[in-house]
Amino acid sequence: MCQAFQPFRKLPAVVYIMNRILYSKYCTFFRIFMGSDSKKFNHIWEMNEDECKKLARSILEADRIIHEQQLGIPWTPPPL
Repeated sequence: MCQAFQPFRKLPAVVYIMNRILYSKYCTFFRIFMGSDSKKFNHIWEMNEDECKKLARSILEADRIIHEQQLGIPWTPPPL
C-alpha cells in the first residue's frame, strides 16, 4: 500500500474510540440532567395541580350558586 494512505488505516479505530468516549460523557450528562429535570417537572406539576384544583373548586361553587339562586333547582356536585 502507498505510504500516503498509512495514516488513514488507523482512522476508523480513532473514530471508534472518540465516539465511545463521547457516548460515555453523553450518558453521564444525561443521568445528571435527567435527575434535575424530573425534580423541576414534578415541582411545576404540583404547582399547576394545586392551581387547577383551586380553579375547579371556584367553578363548582359558581355552578352551585347558579343552580340554587338563579335556577332554583337543587345542585348535586359532579363525580370527581
